Amino acid sequence: MAYNEKDRGLATSSTIFILYYRNAQQLQIHSHVLQKQQKLLRQRQLCFDEQQSDRKISRKALHPTAAFSGGPSG
Repeated sequence: MAYNEKDRGLATSSTIFILYYRNAQQLQIHSHVLQKQQKLLRQRQLCFDEQQSDRKISRKALHPTAAFSGGPSG
């Protein structure tokens, strides 16, 4: 009887280890995917920031400041 209990205990331990190992692999994969998504989001944020900056420059060009609105010189 003790032998069967021992075998059952080893089988349970092995199953738990396999599940733990698979779970660790899945977490590693998810972590890698999240890192890639984070990198893409940073790139998108940089592009968005550049576009915002370009728009501000364009608005300034379309609407010159008071120093330049004195009309044509001459």
